[in-house]
Amino acid sequence: PMAGEPRIPPSLQRWGLKAEEKTLDFEFEVLGAQFNRRGRYTLRLSVENPLLHGPTAGVLLRIGRGTAVPASTGTTDTVEQSHLDEVCSFQRRKFTFTLPRGFCKNDRNHDVRLRIEALHSPRSPARKRKVGEAFFAIYPRPPQPRTKPPAGR
Repeated sequence: PMAGEPRIPPSLQRWGLKAEEKTLDFEFEVLGAQFNRRGRYTLRLSVENPLLHGPTAGVLLRIGRGTAVPASTGTTDTVEQSHLDEVCSFQRRKFTFTLPRGFCKNDRNHDVRLRIEALHSPRSPARKRKVGEAFFAIYPRPPQPRTKPPAGR
């Protein structure tokens, strides 16, 4: 591929299939989270295409071993951060997004990413507010990050 173009994994090249011709499962498991302040928190995970506005039609979401439902957003359970040095674990932590055929295309208009939002949850669930977010590329996959050799060599 040319510089800046996405690389198709060898497993897809071997069979002559392109990602856009396949239904793809993207699985993400939240192993733990640590927050900067004490309180109750929930994480909201969403699969999205930042270049296309509107719903992500055809995406299915399965949380844990549950049934897949038409959705591109799901939430963890709410955890309590009591001490600033603790890592919180979630019961609802495994999210499998099924991306329909054609959702991931090898062009500049079909980038797919995972957005994770940290929501502070006071006692009233209706008053959740976003206190942080992170984005992870799903497709095209970015190249592996460069590692910095140990200092002193």
